[in-house]
Amino acid sequence: MPDQHMTRDVCSQDRPVWHDLWMRYLVFYETDLPAERTEFLWHRFFDPDDPVSCIVAEIEGSVVGIAHYLPHADTWEDRPVCYLQDLYVAESHRQAGIATSLILEVRRRCQDNGWRLLYWTTRAENTRARSLYDALTGGTNGHVVYDMETLDQI
Repeated sequence: MPDQHMTRDVCSQDRPVWHDLWMRYLVFYETDLPAERTEFLWHRFFDPDDPVSCIVAEIEGSVVGIAHYLPHADTWEDRPVCYLQDLYVAESHRQAGIATSLILEVRRRCQDNGWRLLYWTTRAENTRARSLYDALTGGTNGHVVYDMETLDQI
């Protein structure tokens, strides 16, 4: 029988495990952020004027996954869209439906708020995640994402 899990908003008591999962996520993406940026991100979740939100997946009282998302205006839509920016599940709990639950919870929040679209990106070589994303969405929309730095590194 698969582990029973639930999703919920992050709370202040989740800080240590959120931090651990966030650090693992950054390692996966070969990224090293200054500690101040991680601290800033954590505080954004609790600022009612900041659109960045975090939900967690929990099994038997232990947080095993995180998802960060943010709604924003879109030039092609008359309603906001939502970007699922970060999604991470602890390796020991993968393939248990947790990533699916996190994505579907963000989708539910989009529906509840009248946001038109939920979207996200991943690395092309992230085949395990992409097979899940393809199953949930029917496949990529064919767009390629480009990034361009606009400020000097701090």
